[in-house]
Amino acid sequence: METPSDFTTEAAAWFQNQKQAVYTDAPEGGMLHAWKFEPFDSTPRPHQYVLCTHGYMGNPTEMQPWAYHFAMRGFTILVPSLSGDGLHKGRYTGMTRTESIDTVAWINYIVKQDPQAQILLDGTSMGGSTVILAAGDNPMPSNVKAILCDSAFDSPYEEMIGSTERNTHLPRPLAKALVAGVDVINRMVQGFSFKDISTMDAVGRITLPILFLQGADDKVVPKDSIKHLYEACPSTDKHELVIPGAAHVFEVLTEPQRYWTTVDTFVDNHFPAPEAAKPAQKQQPAKKQPANKK
Repeated sequence: METPSDFTTEAAAWFQNQKQAVYTDAPEGGMLHAWKFEPFDSTPRPHQYVLCTHGYMGNPTEMQPWAYHFAMRGFTILVPSLSGDGLHKGRYTGMTRTESIDTVAWINYIVKQDPQAQILLDGTSMGGSTVILAAGDNPMPSNVKAILCDSAFDSPYEEMIGSTERNTHLPRPLAKALVAGVDVINRMVQGFSFKDISTMDAVGRITLPILFLQGADDKVVPKDSIKHLYEACPSTDKHELVIPGAAHVFEVLTEPQRYWTTVDTFVDNHFPAPEAAKPAQKQQPAKKQPANKK
């Protein structure tokens, strides 16, 4: 029987062996980079894509389990490298603001490459907040069909204060003062305040089908974030899952069967599999294609 550890090891090896570099223009200048993955040969879902969005100061490898799982289920995968990670030197994290702009650029890239594309937005941690901001603050093309939001925070500014408290062990008043100073610098460098980013306002405009997930033992994002986001979302097709005993973004390892059953049921309701497709069992992925530079 495969363990969560086996799965993550396989996912990491697959990710490194199958990744293809793709690029598109950044809305604010320069180029954006992502890794693309073809679906497994035996389970292709033509025109169905998952855009996997990583978390704060992370990188695309964080999304290995999700990319691998969805590729086995026949989706074409795109895993962008967002602002602030090592592949975007000179670009600063926007705590979802710049990242959500990048996400919209990648949605447009997919639609330009495949006008028939059906897109699932998938994000973990800050990536979950990023896809909420992208979908809530921007007109989405009809190609975007649904959203998976795993361990998202409901306030970027409050998350920065909480993160500073945890990492520096400063009292909350000092953590708030430090973050306020960082915000002043950010306004000078990037031209916006972190206080002006509102995940709650954005989720209040989302009508797409959406699944919220979080671990009950999350100590990185406030445990009631999922409740706040779920209740603020006006979508008539919204769902939530809290996994007992799971730490931040660890639901997939704590109760993998429950996690993936919930996710796959939700996804299949909005991305019907072709008649010929069958669940993958260790099949070989499709052959690598040459890198696409725009």
